[in-house]
Amino acid sequence: MNLLTDETNGGIKLSETDPFELLITSIPVNTPRTVTFVLTNTNPIDIEIEEFDFTLSNTDIQLDYIERLNGNETKIRFENKNIYQVIPKQHQAIFLLTIQGTNKPKFFSESITFTTRYQVKRFLFIYFSLLLFCIGSSYQCKI
Repeated sequence: MNLLTDETNGGIKLSETDPFELLITSIPVNTPRTVTFVLTNTNPIDIEIEEFDFTLSNTDIQLDYIERLNGNETKIRFENKNIYQVIPKQHQAIFLLTIQGTNKPKFFSESITFTTRYQVKRFLFIYFSLLLFCIGSSYQCKI
């Protein structure tokens, strides 16, 4: 399994120095931010997520859908959002990660671990919860 990020989703990208480190755009205090990350299965066999663990507090992680790597076939959507799924061969699983900004500024370095029969993948998520100041009636905000 490999990890991809959707940099068009407004806030998550892979670190240039570590492929297992994800950088999330700063999150204003008391404000949620949802980002997307993707696990790919380029193998010739199905891969089952047997264990899932994360250290992120104030978060919600859901499996949004699974689709073929080429994106040409119908997406499989999940109503129960269960993380423990089989990722079919040559497919990718798209996850939604919603983080609630804390009530005061803080630095976070947290992890998500996916365990399969064949490997354990641990990804580090780094982000800040920041104060956002808005000035005047035009609501120009500064960090």
